[in-house]
Amino acid sequence: MPEARTVSSEKELQELGAEYLYSDGTTVRKPVNWNSGGISWDKPGVYTVTGEVNQSVYYFPFSVNRADPSFFQW
Repeated sequence: MPEARTVSSEKELQELGAEYLYSDGTTVRKPVNWNSGGISWDKPGVYTVTGEVNQSVYYFPFSVNRADPSFFQW
């Protein structure tokens, strides 16, 4: 994602995501939870916004007292 983007609404900001590049060359977009509380949408200007990538966290081990590796049916 570029360091600077121009958006004019909360909706446009929420549509911006982070693009992950994996070592095998594949990419995936992840949504970002933006901290936009300091933006006055009715006043043009330059604002600095931070955010946190919204991603699932899977703790290891997935299950206790099971063989390794753990397999689960989805």
